[in-house]
Amino acid sequence: MTEAVVPPWSRTDWRWVAALAALALALWIPRLRGPLDLRYDAGVYYILGTSLAEGRGYRLLNEPGAIQAIQYPPLLPAAGAAAELAFRTGDPAVVGHWLRLGSVLLYAAYAATVYAMSRRLLSRGYACLVATLSVIHSHTIFMSDFFAADVPYAFLSALFFAVGAGPLAGVVAVAGYGMRSAGIALLATWVVESLLRRRPRRAVVRGIVAAAAVTAWVGYTGQVKADGSYTHPAYTYQRAGYQFYNVSYAENMSYVDPFRPELGRVTGRQMRDRLLANVRGMPMTIGEGVSVHRGWWRGEIEKLNQRLPGAPVPMWVTDAALLGLSVPVLCGFVLLALQGEVLIVLYAVGSLAIVAVTPWPIQFVRYLVPLTPFLSLALVSVLVWSTRKAAPTR
Repeated sequence: MTEAVVPPWSRTDWRWVAALAALALALWIPRLRGPLDLRYDAGVYYILGTSLAEGRGYRLLNEPGAIQAIQYPPLLPAAGAAAELAFRTGDPAVVGHWLRLGSVLLYAAYAATVYAMSRRLLSRGYACLVATLSVIHSHTIFMSDFFAADVPYAFLSALFFAVGAGPLAGVVAVAGYGMRSAGIALLATWVVESLLRRRPRRAVVRGIVAAAAVTAWVGYTGQVKADGSYTHPAYTYQRAGYQFYNVSYAENMSYVDPFRPELGRVTGRQMRDRLLANVRGMPMTIGEGVSVHRGWWRGEIEKLNQRLPGAPVPMWVTDAALLGLSVPVLCGFVLLALQGEVLIVLYAVGSLAIVAVTPWPIQFVRYLVPLTPFLSLALVSVLVWSTRKAAPTR
């Protein structure tokens, strides 16, 4: 594996970046008013940030006894706490609006970072195409409206590959793990990069740093679980495994269905069947990762069938379209691997594997938001290869 050669940037590159930033900002123009959406997971992140800002530790203030949180890593709540301290208020209407404006800037930075990552491998126009596909992705836009870790982690993932090898990549990888548990894939990629370049000493150092980051979080959660307040909660089921925000992901995933705890704990065979079912459905999810949610596809077919009842379009067209989109993406990853871009492929595969072991297939389209730049890169790589093959030779 050889060192990647970063092409020098020109004024044209900066013009592309400016255009992408303008596109990202334009997507926010209809959404500039009011606070960032604080429902669902976003509300938990905000409450944790308030707890940090008030100096009460990492606690769920909405729960009786203000129990310590062990599910979400603390980087995003820390950003919320910083905003509350900066504006000297915990009022969601005030802080939430500033968080919205901050998300606008983050989205512009995300567009520029995806371009920078892609520019290491592609020409300007194709790199711009990858960034455009990533920025206009419908579910990415949807998640950007929440105070959630999805888009910030997508930004950090792209930044990791944009900065290349070195200490800065390590800082980004650690930040990625602090943003989202799935960031362990970034840490692993950072370590593997040294192994692939046959630099064992550097790999050992990186392994120690990565292990320290993981151990710090695991150690904290273990300490919380060992405390008497965890084993003797304020109410009987406060720390039950199906109490999604009150326990770890591992405890959630130990159920057949965390939202239907009456089905009981998952067995080894059921875990295997879950994994196989998720893997079988992954191609369609990959197709969603470079287009729109399958529900949108089906909704448009329903509208078409209402207008043209005499020749109804079957719903299997949706599945065929998503599967059809996944094929060039998967081929693109093979192509990237053959071109020596093994790290990107390993990161994507590792991230997909993490998604596949979870029991929430309805959330897969969301979990793939941080992978959209890499799926788009694979898709465009096939386009580049096809264009070159189709070009007449002299």
